[in-house]
Amino acid sequence: MNLILFGPPAAGKGTQAKRLVEEKGMIQLSTGDMLRAAIASGSELGLKVKDVLARGDLVTDEIVIALIEDRLPEAEAAGGAIFDGFPRTVAQAEALDAMLAKRGAQIDAVVRLKVDDAALLERVAKRYAEQGRPDDNPETFAVRLDAYNRNTAPLLPYYEAQGKLTEADGMGSIESVAKAIDEALGVAPSPSPEPGLGQGGQGTGAGSGVGAGSGPGSGSAGPRLITGPSMAQVRANHPRQARSRYGRVELSCRIRLDSRLEACRVVEETPVGLGFGAAGLAVADYFRFQPPTENGRPLEGQQVTVGVDFGIPPRR
Repeated sequence: MNLILFGPPAAGKGTQAKRLVEEKGMIQLSTGDMLRAAIASGSELGLKVKDVLARGDLVTDEIVIALIEDRLPEAEAAGGAIFDGFPRTVAQAEALDAMLAKRGAQIDAVVRLKVDDAALLERVAKRYAEQGRPDDNPETFAVRLDAYNRNTAPLLPYYEAQGKLTEADGMGSIESVAKAIDEALGVAPSPSPEPGLGQGGQGTGAGSGVGAGSGPGSGSAGPRLITGPSMAQVRANHPRQARSRYGRVELSCRIRLDSRLEACRVVEETPVGLGFGAAGLAVADYFRFQPPTENGRPLEGQQVTVGVDFGIPPRR
């Protein structure tokens, strides 16, 4: 699961990124941190970055993409990346999409922390008066906020057209923002559902449920759900099913070592004949599982059952 977080300075983006790193094991890819790390490493790419910055030039998109690509294996092994500070232009977004596509991956969700500029400026001015933090200087902050708004504006329709953009109230509590981000990521409502039972999604879109099939023998650890499809992904690719009152598909799939699912087949489809089976098979590509292990070694090819709910499940 690859996530882009958009948010102006002081909107709490760093807090949310840190939470995702700590709770879900995702890797935060900050362009500033990567540039500094590349220089410190003394690698060929790092020397190139150092030379560019020494001349006072801007680091090219090609260099930033190369830095990201170097970190992707680590992010993939961890279950996903949080892109922080990149992309900043549509050209960069297109380059990022192309680079991920070569690896069979994509940006899965984009969350924009939406704020009231006047209220945010007032908050920062008050903090500056109380704490005197240099980066909270109201005049300097106003310039940074304006630059963020100008840079981000063209990217919003780009990702909205892909059905990946979700907005969260950045002025809300840390908990409410975290909930909105988790919903965009399609995080399962329960980390350990009963075997064979799907957990219904709430609201329009898709919810995911997991039940392990026949697992490995004793001394083993079963498959663990890392993430499932987000509502934005379902709306973009299957709008008719996503707008439906309700539909459910149960799939039986094999887990690969790279955490993706393969050889999925429809076990049950309700109602039949409205395309939910085909939609469920397509949505299965968004599931990521930690492969089961035996004696500490990951196993490939173990079966897992996943349930996908479209629309709003009926009350029981």
